[in-house]
Amino acid sequence: MNSTLTFNPNSNPIFKCLPTSSTNCGPTYSWTITTSGGAPVANGSGLTWIHTSGFPSVGNYVLTVTPSCLNTPCNPCKIKIKVVADSGCNCSTGRWHSQNNRIKFKQGGVTIDSVTRCNGGVYNIDNGTSVSLSPNYICPPNCGPVSYYYRINGGPAQTSPWTIANITSNQSISIYAKCGDKICDSCRIELRPIQTGCNCNGWNGNIQVKRLGSLLPIGIMCNTTLNQTLNSGTYFITAPSYNCGQNCTPQIKYEIYKGSSSTPVMNGNYSTGVTYNFLGLSFGTQTYKIKFLVTCPSISQSCLPCEVTIKIKKGIIINSGGDILGDLGTKKPNVGPTIFNPIGSLRPDFKWESSVTSNKEKHLRLIEVNPNAGEKNLIEMAKDLSEKEPIFDAVAERNGLKYPKDMVDLKSGSYYVWVVYETDEENAKIIETGFFKAGSNTPGKEIQDCNDCPKLCSDGICWKIGEKCFCF
Repeated sequence: MNSTLTFNPNSNPIFKCLPTSSTNCGPTYSWTITTSGGAPVANGSGLTWIHTSGFPSVGNYVLTVTPSCLNTPCNPCKIKIKVVADSGCNCSTGRWHSQNNRIKFKQGGVTIDSVTRCNGGVYNIDNGTSVSLSPNYICPPNCGPVSYYYRINGGPAQTSPWTIANITSNQSISIYAKCGDKICDSCRIELRPIQTGCNCNGWNGNIQVKRLGSLLPIGIMCNTTLNQTLNSGTYFITAPSYNCGQNCTPQIKYEIYKGSSSTPVMNGNYSTGVTYNFLGLSFGTQTYKIKFLVTCPSISQSCLPCEVTIKIKKGIIINSGGDILGDLGTKKPNVGPTIFNPIGSLRPDFKWESSVTSNKEKHLRLIEVNPNAGEKNLIEMAKDLSEKEPIFDAVAERNGLKYPKDMVDLKSGSYYVWVVYETDEENAKIIETGFFKAGSNTPGKEIQDCNDCPKLCSDGICWKIGEKCFCF
């Protein structure tokens, strides 16, 4: 009965006067405490006040706070107060029973009856099943008998039923133990139905991008922009997994957008990964958006997509020149595949000799260069090395590169130029090049005088490299 009441509307305003045309007015307050029958107990006024004289007896009281605007009383606020005798109850010595505070639920079709794990217990239950709660709290002495109620997801207090039926969505259950009229403790648990049907349950993990030849991928969270700028080149992209529920396989599609275009440069059905050549601009960074769209079978609408934005560094301009391509006509036994060292495989491994020992990153770029018919001047096609979309551009070792496992086979009978170069942010230096016909084990035939190509290469294609021609 020796309770103290404190009132401070400035720290928690409960009333606001509307300003008039002549002045901005703030409220003033008066207050009264009466018994439930209306007999006065105390009163006062002002913006801040404290009632310390307590209440005369156990019973029900009403606190009435009346705001006034420009000395005009407004609608009051009435607060009911119940004063009870101090029983001497000390809740700190109460506890939940170590064995008899129980929960019963189904998981995998099996009924599980276990001790409730309060304040941290998460229970994965069969979807659409029931959970039975049997709370058991030991009240301290002098606190009165125990009673219980619970709230679901912060909703209204419920004292029954203690079997919660047909749970199909996540539920947060808080059980409260009252000893007499005093709430002594609470026990919170989480119920997680196992989704067996098809539902949009969200993405798990990140989009992974890995440059061909690199050891480790880069993970990018859904709906973010990668905070680093990547080198131009060929990347293998994998989507995060999607949870449609048990026995429900998601259907995922992908789209890749370049710059601000609303038309994808590449799209299709997603299986295990996507390979794409991300090339920078010659004058600055190029942005790309990678987007994965998902649907769960039997759901009429699509689930939320996962998309990321990446930035690609300025494109490397390879100033190949005639000398290095003219060198394609020189026999080098330890370089291949080349004109003189063909490899019949449509997935050839590349090798070369290199005396370069710098720490700059090395790349191998492979480009298809097919003529329509007749003689073709390969040196005049040198610009393809920097301007044409490559088959791939992969990080290479010092003296070789195994054909990337994520790339498709080359086309039998097609012609390819490969160039190994090392690069920094501004420059590229060519280390080695090669030219070959995919799927062929037959070396190119050298023709000393290119004027003889129509006669000596009537059934093939004659390529001019420098002052020489080669018939395939």
